Parts: sequence; structure tokens; C-alpha cells
Amino acid sequence: MGQKLGFSTFSALGGTVNQTDETFHYSVGEPIVTSMDGDQLTIRQGVLSSEISTATEEAIIQVRFFLDENEDGNKDFDENFLQQGRFTLDGSDAYNIFKQEGISFSAPTGRFDFGYVRSHSRHELTTDELVTVIIDDDTEYVSVLFGVRIDDDCVEPGLKMASEKFKCFNEVNYRVCVMNYGCVSYKDTVYLAIDERIDPESIYFRDVPDVFIDDHKVGWIVDVTPGRIVVLHYQLTAPDVEKPEDVGVIYKSTAWIDLENGSKAEECFSQELKCSYDPNDKLVSPDREDNLALLEDELVYTIRFQNTGNDYADDVVVIDTLSEHLDLSTFNLIYTSHPRELEILFPETQENIIQFQFKNIFLPDSTTNEAGSNGQVMFRIRTIEGLPLDTEIQNTGYIYFDRNPAIITNTTRSVMVDEYPIVATEELMDSSHDIFAYPNPSNGIVYLSEVVDQVRLYDLSGRPVYQKRNSRKIDATQLTSGTYLLEISKGTYRHTEKLVLFNHQ
Repeated sequence: MGQKLGFSTFSALGGTVNQTDETFHYSVGEPIVTSMDGDQLTIRQGVLSSEISTATEEAIIQVRFFLDENEDGNKDFDENFLQQGRFTLDGSDAYNIFKQEGISFSAPTGRFDFGYVRSHSRHELTTDELVTVIIDDDTEYVSVLFGVRIDDDCVEPGLKMASEKFKCFNEVNYRVCVMNYGCVSYKDTVYLAIDERIDPESIYFRDVPDVFIDDHKVGWIVDVTPGRIVVLHYQLTAPDVEKPEDVGVIYKSTAWIDLENGSKAEECFSQELKCSYDPNDKLVSPDREDNLALLEDELVYTIRFQNTGNDYADDVVVIDTLSEHLDLSTFNLIYTSHPRELEILFPETQENIIQFQFKNIFLPDSTTNEAGSNGQVMFRIRTIEGLPLDTEIQNTGYIYFDRNPAIITNTTRSVMVDEYPIVATEELMDSSHDIFAYPNPSNGIVYLSEVVDQVRLYDLSGRPVYQKRNSRKIDATQLTSGTYLLEISKGTYRHTEKLVLFNHQ
């Protein structure tokens, strides 16, 4: 058995302290200012080391995964490192890689065995499954490389959106998180359609779009490698409230990506306009009035917190009580407002508990810095296999500012079903944003969020050019590129919007 290693730059699942807690260290490579003493190890300033050695006297072992395109077992210059991979150290502690730089360890003299762990169903190992490293007094650096090949062409895009609180007449920051759950990279355009009721003069794109369709529709060209998350930022001002019924109005924005191979992802982001609100809350997606969610889809949770005291908070700890019906092994962090300060722990003594620890966050109070007083974490997780239909999943968060008592969030509820019920006409809400079309712009194939009675397309002169009944799919590939008016009808519901076609003819 080898010795314990220390981290220098890391993102790991594993790394036990006196064999009680399994810790997920989430970092961007910057030092994590923290200290925790155990029987064997000490974490200080982001460096994990044994008590009998110092980081400056030890060698560095860097573990990385690469895509072995020619399958020869060697890392060639033009072969890329991967942002995902899983391996064991000395047959026990398991680590997950989330960066191309992999994980670097500070190592004293001795023997260390690194073992490959299959982390993706479409990955096949092309190098040795076990790599043994011998560190002596003359060793300064060792590179451990695991090569994998892909057994087929798999592209699986993913999209999620997150924001600050949608409070009336406040500036709200948004993030569109573009993910790649597949095995190969993809490059395409992510489109965003912002609610038409938002004042276009208030919209500001921190990441300048590559495509501007109109005041509310834009697109970014993204190049996403497997396991990577590309985050696109924009900002807008939430509408003011002019009359009481404006409070609670739902605003919707939609992001989507439609790859050439037919893979697609879409996110409809709904927000309730609030003017007074609980600054510490919990959200779940999908968020439907009937609380239904599909068993085959993942649940996305967002916990938001704000320091509303009169002084900054040194530390913030968020404890999330996951339902026993959720599979903890499928946990995946999507976004956090403070990545450098975040550590994620899964205590073995407390089943189905996740601890998000923000040590030395120095979160300002809202009276000093309103925008800076906010924070959040966002993650996705799936249900356990074989979960019965109509199982209700509840989730509650507990937020601790320094040594203050816990602030308890609202409890989210999701009832798991295999399909959504068909909504009767009289149950449809009278809103111009209930049924939406995507992608828009499109190459001619357009989908609706649900089956409608009738859909029509008109050119800009008002001439009808397309009509279909009882469908949720529009095939307008025979039409020329340009702008059309899309009319949707379902019972008493009517909705009209512009549809932009980029047909390749």
C-alpha cells in the first residue's frame, strides 16, 4: 500500500480524512484557503500533505486522461486531453477529473498505484489499466496518462439556465450553461429568446453574441469538448410593478441548440416577478404547477442565499437534505457563484446529505453591497432506478451564516411520472407564452412544446404558406429562407410570433 498524497491543483471525489467523510473538492486551480486536521492529513491553503513532509520537498505526480485517436496507447501532440476521467489511488480512494489539467499530487518518496476506472459507457482504455509510480529523492515530476478511445460517435448537448432573483426593477444577472454529456466535441450555435415583455434597452450581453436576430433573440457559436461547461452571461432589468396584478406574473426565456446530427437540447426558463421575497430559497426544475417531473429526466436544484445582516459573513454552509429516492452517485455540479471558496462534502455518517461549504467567502451584507451579498449553487441529479410512478420527492435546504442558527428554505416537491398528462383546453392558462416553438431560427424543422389544434405560417405580406392540424411538428423545409409569421391555435388559445428560417436549398 502506498502513502497518502497531497493535492496541488485538484477537483476530486474522494480524499478521505480518517476514513469518515468522502469529500468532493471543487476548484478552478486557485488555492482554497481552509484548514482541517485529521489523524493522518492536513489541508492548508489548498495543499493536502502528510504531517511528516512539506510540499516544497516532495515530487509532483500529475494524472490526466487523453483521447487516443489513433489508439496506439501513446499521447501524441495533436491528441487532446479530456476534462473527464476517474481513477483510484492505491486501490481505495477514488478521484474524478473535471479539468484538462487533471489532478496534481504532492508526493513523498514511496510507491503509488494509479488504477483506471471506467467513467463513461462509450470509453475504452487504450493504455495500461494500472500505472505504478516510484518516487525517490531525485524525482521531481511524474506524468500519469490514461488514454481512451470512443467506441462510437456520440454527441449529447445539454442546456441549463440560472439567474439571480427576479425582483421588480432590479438588474438581474443570467447564465446559460452549455454542456457536453457526450464523448466527442461539438461546435454549433446556442440560441436565446428573451421574454418579449423585457425592455430591450435594459438587456446587456457580457458575452457578445455572434448572431443578432432581433432585440430579444440572439445566438452564440460555442465549441464544447466532452465534460466541459461553457457559461454565457447576460443581464437585464426586471420590469417594474404598475398594478397589484403585475406581482407574480410569469416571464419565460428559452435557450436551445440543434446540432446537425439531430441531437438537440432546450431549456425554458420560467420566473415569477417578485417585489418582496425570501432572500434564501430553493428551486427545482422542472417547475410545474402540478409538481410533475419525468422519471427519465434529471432534476435540477438551485439553492440561493443572501446575507441580509449588517456585517459580512466569514463562512457560509448550505446543507441539502436529499430524498432517499435520489441517486447520489449521479450528482453533478452545474454552477456556483463562488467556485474558489466551495468545497462539497458527502458525510458518510449522514445518508443523503450534501454539504456545500463556502469557507472564507467574506460575503458582504445587503446594505453594503446588494449584488455581492447573493450566492447560489446549482446541481443536477437523477432518481434511483426502478422508482415507482407517482413517487413524491421532497427537498429542503438549510443555510448557515457563520455560527448563526440555520435559515430553512422552502421545500420543493416533484412527483415522478413517465409522461405529462394532456391538458384539457379549458385548463390552459390565458398567457401568450404557454406554448412556444423551437428552435427559432430554424433550418425548417420546428417543434412546439405541445400538440396544438392548428398551426399556420404566413409570409410578411399576409399570404398563408403552410398549415397543419393536430401536430407539434412543423416541416417548413420547402419554404425559402426568410421571416414568417407563426400562428398557433388550441381551443380558445391564440399565439402569433415571428419565425426565422435558414433553409439550405
